[in-house]
Amino acid sequence: MLSTSLSARLRRALRRFRVAARRERGFTFVEVLISSVVLSLIVLAAVSYQTSSFNANTKLKDRAFATEKAIQMMEELRSYVNGGQETNIDVLDGYDDGAVFNPILTTDRKVIDATDPLSGNRNWRGALRFLRQVSIRRLPEAPNARWVQVRVFYAKPGQSQPEESLAEVTSILKTVGNISVPTQALDVYILALENVPGWWSNMSTLRPMFDNSITDLENRNPGLEVHRHWITKLSYGRDPYYTPYVNLAANANASSIGRTSRPTSWAASTRTAR
Repeated sequence: MLSTSLSARLRRALRRFRVAARRERGFTFVEVLISSVVLSLIVLAAVSYQTSSFNANTKLKDRAFATEKAIQMMEELRSYVNGGQETNIDVLDGYDDGAVFNPILTTDRKVIDATDPLSGNRNWRGALRFLRQVSIRRLPEAPNARWVQVRVFYAKPGQSQPEESLAEVTSILKTVGNISVPTQALDVYILALENVPGWWSNMSTLRPMFDNSITDLENRNPGLEVHRHWITKLSYGRDPYYTPYVNLAANANASSIGRTSRPTSWAASTRTAR
């Protein structure tokens, strides 16, 4: 009886020992490998997200900086013609960069260093980060105005060529000074007779069309002035002998007038009296 209870206790103790040993043996190599792979993927995703967020935030700041510099250069050019110091719009033509990309982000010619505070350009990977290009074009229909465009780009590393456009500002600049344009005046006499019947012409339509053509001609040629002299009445002279007869006695549209009735003109009666 004693031996039976002792063996039962030994079996229970051995079973508890086996369960505790199984619990304390840890993870297998496969479990550790799978856990490492999952953890690596999570870390890589977090690092990639942080990197992309940092790059997007940096690019957003660079775009805001480029837009600010483009607006600054446009206002500088505007001040050159609106400040009262220059009366000739041709002063802007000297600021055209043409096909060249300039790292100095200001139009102030006193600034010769791109990293000057007024320019604000900075070094990145051993080279300047930004480039600018100012384009100025003449307007044929407005000699006292210029079409101006200012663009700011990313610079290719180690090169003076643009990589990506960041900001673009376009405007029309006009000078406040008076430009002396030579004027040529032309006197044009236009025949637009209104007291001559003619079914083939309509003066109420032709006259505005002609006026619009003359106005367009003046707009295309600055300094041209066309003085219009409209001749709208047909005159027969002062000799009463050639005065046309006007039948005031009968209506020409009345059906009562016969085909054989022919009114005698005043000129014919005068000849008869003579």
